Amino acid sequence: TVEVHAGRWEAAAVHKRELFDLAEQTAFLHLPALRTEAHLALLRGDVDRARGMLGELVVEADAKGESLNLRSALHLQGLLELSLGDPTAALAPLRNARLIAERIALGEPGMLLSYLDEVEARAATDDPESAAMVLEAFQQRTARSLAPWIEPLVDRARGLLLAAER
Repeated sequence: TVEVHAGRWEAAAVHKRELFDLAEQTAFLHLPALRTEAHLALLRGDVDRARGMLGELVVEADAKGESLNLRSALHLQGLLELSLGDPTAALAPLRNARLIAERIALGEPGMLLSYLDEVEARAATDDPESAAMVLEAFQQRTARSLAPWIEPLVDRARGLLLAAER
């Protein structure tokens, strides 16, 4: 996923193929490989493929009790709906991703970006109060982080809240 987030999609595609190969050989890593493939499909605009793979990933991760993969899949489902201009459809998967992150006490800021996408969805659906609560939860969970990218993302989220309040 580092390659995906860095915008090196071809390198990510190679990584994804290697994950699938390892999954076939070891019976492990199928869910991360599927998640990477779904993320690439989403980023490339292949909506039907991304949606299908994410649906499969949610079902499989939930059945296996794979909280981290389930949280990631739900985040990507919400991100897909946001990218299609449907913040209402994004709310449930983003909320569920946040609830999983809270339940497992996830603290890595890079794995909490679903909170900020949920802020965007809630602000876009005229619910600035709950959006502000989610933003506050993100800030509390990332308060100790020194990552320089957090502040600009929080500022963007605040801007979305201000726009929703008008």
